[in-house]
Amino acid sequence: MEIINELQPSRIEARIVELSQFAIEVARDMGLEYVGPSHISEKGATTAIRVPDPPSVEALLRERNIVASARGEVIRIAPHFFTTKNDLEQVLGQVKQTAETVADA
Repeated sequence: MEIINELQPSRIEARIVELSQFAIEVARDMGLEYVGPSHISEKGATTAIRVPDPPSVEALLRERNIVASARGEVIRIAPHFFTTKNDLEQVLGQVKQTAETVADA
């Protein structure tokens, strides 16, 4: 709580909104299908990407030390204020590669 109070919740919220928008843009640029509200103000902190066989994608990502959650037809990632844009690019690249591997299996 000390860290959160020091950083200020409003600044953390702004950072998460920035990262969420960035994740959507990067996912789309990579040809991934973002599932969620089109307006960022209606979106929560998680970003959902449609993938084939989400539980298998989740398991393979976990083997690569990437924590993501399979939910229905999507895999969800949840960046936080300490996440970098480079982190998001790498994770989304792994989501794409893993989804392609699962689809080809």
